[in-house]
Amino acid sequence: MDQPLFKLDNVSFKQGKTPVLRGLDLVIRKGEKIAVIGPSGAGKTTLLKLLIDRCSVPYALVPQQYGLVSQLSLLHNIYMGQLDQRSFWSNLRTLVWPSVGVRDQINPLITQLGLVGLANKATGNLSGGQQQRAAIGRALFRDAALLFADEPVSAVDSTQAVELLDLMFRSRETVILVIHSVELALEKADRVLGLKQGQLFFDLKSTEVTSDHLARLYAP
Repeated sequence: MDQPLFKLDNVSFKQGKTPVLRGLDLVIRKGEKIAVIGPSGAGKTTLLKLLIDRCSVPYALVPQQYGLVSQLSLLHNIYMGQLDQRSFWSNLRTLVWPSVGVRDQINPLITQLGLVGLANKATGNLSGGQQQRAAIGRALFRDAALLFADEPVSAVDSTQAVELLDLMFRSRETVILVIHSVELALEKADRVLGLKQGQLFFDLKSTEVTSDHLARLYAP
């Protein structure tokens, strides 16, 4: 069996003197599609950051705050997914005048994201949902089989959320995402991690998660 991507053995994490994650035992392997759910303040984003810090393979990230350059176009922001994977001169040329080849690479992704006609528009002038899709596009343009995402569909409607999650899960071998929607987590992920008060409350296949699990996870 392949070595796991991540293996946590009784791992805890503090912010200052405040415990955020406590005694986590977790193994994640290539090819898994994982959703992390739980009440606010459970440590979901902290767990994602901890995994990123321990990551030893190329990865892409959809951050909760998007991390776009607002003055640059949608096309340029998506291109930034490969900024460190291309030469300085290629990046400079693309900043000044994107080639036909670059546009041909990015335009199909723009179409998949539902952002047709916005390639040359500054991301600072896009709506919140459009900016979120731009951040997803940048991550998917990156050459990496592993995708991390922190609430990647929080700013779009339910139909768009389903389409975007389908795109992310279809496009990448391994996906680990934090998501607010329990319904989407159960529908789209293969495996669901329930966090509560910094502890792993359950780690189950999505088909094994019951209403009782969820009721106890979100109970005060």
